[in-house]
Amino acid sequence: PAIDSRNKTPQHSRRVNGQRHRIYDGPRVKPNGPPGPKKSRHTRTTNIFSQIRLASWNVRTLSDANTNRQAPERRSALVAKELQRLNIDIAGLSECRVPCTGEFIDGDYSFLHSGRQEDQPKLEGVAIAIKSSLRSCVISWKGLSSRIMTARLALTKKCHATIISVYAPTFKRPIEEKNQFYDLLAETLDQVPCGDRLLLVGDFNARVGSDTNTWPNVVGNHGFGAQNEQGLMLLQLCARFGLSITNTLFQHKDIHKGTWQHPRSKQWHMIDHIIVNQHHVSDVLDSRVRRSADCWTDHKLMCARLNLKIHT
Repeated sequence: PAIDSRNKTPQHSRRVNGQRHRIYDGPRVKPNGPPGPKKSRHTRTTNIFSQIRLASWNVRTLSDANTNRQAPERRSALVAKELQRLNIDIAGLSECRVPCTGEFIDGDYSFLHSGRQEDQPKLEGVAIAIKSSLRSCVISWKGLSSRIMTARLALTKKCHATIISVYAPTFKRPIEEKNQFYDLLAETLDQVPCGDRLLLVGDFNARVGSDTNTWPNVVGNHGFGAQNEQGLMLLQLCARFGLSITNTLFQHKDIHKGTWQHPRSKQWHMIDHIIVNQHHVSDVLDSRVRRSADCWTDHKLMCARLNLKIHT
């Protein structure tokens, strides 16, 4: 065989289509040095999640104390099982009715919750359910009230995300309570670090409609239903902070848009939302209702797929 003058390795040749081609038949060496060490496929120990499933769900309650029902399991166990079945990574839960601020584990999820004091009626309450495999990414979390809580996650070494889970007052509540809620929410948004990915989820009891001319970049071309008073308050907040309501951005059937059915009119309304920064809208791959989720609640689960990388 022929000898390569550079590497001093044997070379063979063969004729292909009337032309002679050299075939390298020696060891795999570098041109100017000995062979390097073999690279192992299993040296990386960091898990990377390239897509995150984020959900917003009004579960009516996570407490079993004063519930008159025939559910076969604990309410938190039912919620955890449904989240796992739908492969939800992080979920903002509203109307949890769990008192005080704390954390508990049920199934494969850690539940961070914020509610009223122990001696007060078990009303309202918010929570963030996060997979136990992602719990180490939570840098800090804080319960601001029985209607608003936040959690900050480390996605990578230089990228972070702030999740805000909310439960807005219903339309029957006094206007002073609604204004107080949006004032606190505005203060919370002001404190979010400017470089963070903002994920605002919850039951806003707000119908935002589909008026893209008045609210460009806030509402998409695929809104649902008519706008109400609380919808106007939410739209004004989103316009002020440069936010976009993701479940109005994607074309889906109407049954995959409504999250709550009015008990008398039987009409579906979109009142649970997943909201992000306008300059991070490209991270959202889809946002729609998952109707199969069931935990003895009259709300449907709103789910969004996000193109976010998380190192654990």
